[in-house]
Amino acid sequence: MYSNKTNILQLVSLVKEHDIKDVVLCPGSRNAPITQTFSACGYFNCHNVVDERSAGFYALGLALATQRPAAVCCTSGSAILNLAPAISEAFYQRIPLLVITADRPQQWIGQMDGQTLPQPGAYCSLTKKWVQLTEHEDEESVWYNNRLINEALLALTHHGQGPVQINVPISEPFFDFSTETLRDERVIRRAETTTTTLPEGLEKEWIKAEKIMIVAGQHPKDKRWNDALDLLANQGCVIMHEHLSNYRANGDSMSNFDEVLSAFNKAENDTNMVPDLVVTCGGHIVSKRLKYFLRKAEVDAHWHITPDGEVADLFQRVTRIIEGNETNILHALAQMPPHQKYFQNRWENKSKEIDAKAKKYETHLFCALTVVKESMKALPANSILHIGNSNSVRITQLFPLPENTVVCCNRGMNGIEGSLSTAIGYAAASNSTNLVILGDLSFFYDMNVMRHASQINKLRILLINNGCGEIFHLLPGLKNASALDDFISAKHDTCAEGWANDTGFKYISVSSMDMLHEALPLFFDQNTEGPILLEAKTNSVDDETTYQEFFKTLII
Repeated sequence: MYSNKTNILQLVSLVKEHDIKDVVLCPGSRNAPITQTFSACGYFNCHNVVDERSAGFYALGLALATQRPAAVCCTSGSAILNLAPAISEAFYQRIPLLVITADRPQQWIGQMDGQTLPQPGAYCSLTKKWVQLTEHEDEESVWYNNRLINEALLALTHHGQGPVQINVPISEPFFDFSTETLRDERVIRRAETTTTTLPEGLEKEWIKAEKIMIVAGQHPKDKRWNDALDLLANQGCVIMHEHLSNYRANGDSMSNFDEVLSAFNKAENDTNMVPDLVVTCGGHIVSKRLKYFLRKAEVDAHWHITPDGEVADLFQRVTRIIEGNETNILHALAQMPPHQKYFQNRWENKSKEIDAKAKKYETHLFCALTVVKESMKALPANSILHIGNSNSVRITQLFPLPENTVVCCNRGMNGIEGSLSTAIGYAAASNSTNLVILGDLSFFYDMNVMRHASQINKLRILLINNGCGEIFHLLPGLKNASALDDFISAKHDTCAEGWANDTGFKYISVSSMDMLHEALPLFFDQNTEGPILLEAKTNSVDDETTYQEFFKTLII
């Protein structure tokens, strides 16, 4: 019988799935639930060593002899410090030693309770990785522990070998051994690829999958990247991509997937639209709807392609980390046998249906939606588009890009700071038209950089100023917050004209559609000397209303 502690059941199950067989167990009460669960499994070679100083080296010897990772487990407090000499030897000799330390609840550390000291990361620079599990048993905490344990076990042999620590908090009562079976845990595997071939296991999974979805995240503009995604689309894969991916599809495109997902009803959100296999590549994505959709979907497998091999589990479904050059791996996948296109056709038909509805949406209001729409229509081809975070990046996604547009955004951290500075730094080294679209809070936060931009002739800044952080008004639940206007969305009546004039920018202000249409030709005039700032003064209520109305028209 096993311990009833979920985190312990997860740990032992995954140690087994990662095929670590030798476990050295030291006596103790705090680690007794772990000891019982390992010894009751019947899979492990369990070794008993009383002294932790010897136990660590005993496990090290097992790893050396078997040429496989070995584990050592001890109780809380000073016992963990006695493992340090063996851990230091494993680190410098590069031996994969799994160190499992039982711990008291964190709230009792430093409170004169027995056998307590700060255990998470106690070996710090002498381990390749350390993780701290949680005792919470809600769905997200269970996923979190699963991910952490997988990450730690993968780190034992990733980019060289060495020790890792898994610290396991265990609260009383901890002598309940009433569980009959180990948990069935998701296992994350890592695969390394060459430029031309895939490991055999990947080929089999790819061929077996009937419904494949590729999620292309933020990526620099690159022809080989674009060609690889085109080839995969021709193979029957659904390619989910936003403007930030800098992928421009030759044929049917799923760049409007966020709008498609917003229009899903319960009848459509079934297995017909859910992929068997999700492959993620590139950097960040914006769409919360896609994140929620795939987190809730029963996806069989999720491969995440990443150059550094680190675990990122955005959809809580990762089963494989594929380490290597993203573009090369995509080209290798494109050489696999093609799939039937019925899954792709379902998504593309829905995309066209939603696109037709979106094109019918009309509003004569002067608002952020119409300002961005008309500005993107007027943007010259071969331009560089820099997008601020929050509402700007979401609104821009709703409209097509001019030909050969390169899209940039500080999406790695998704903060409002630095969007303008990054764009101006880029523009200083570029001969193309650089358009920056951002909101008022992002602009005023970062406006000092404009002092360094007075000589950049093809720099254009479109400032959408509605007097607040509009995205906060779109978040469900904040409507009833008394602090919304003054402190959360930071309502203001600041104008950019004075600062624009003082920093050498030509300044244009518009507050109606007629003024906007009159201003855009001058705004994008390639012969104008110096940079231009166009401030569109919209109304926050109109901005909120039109954005919500747009998505309502898509619902069937």
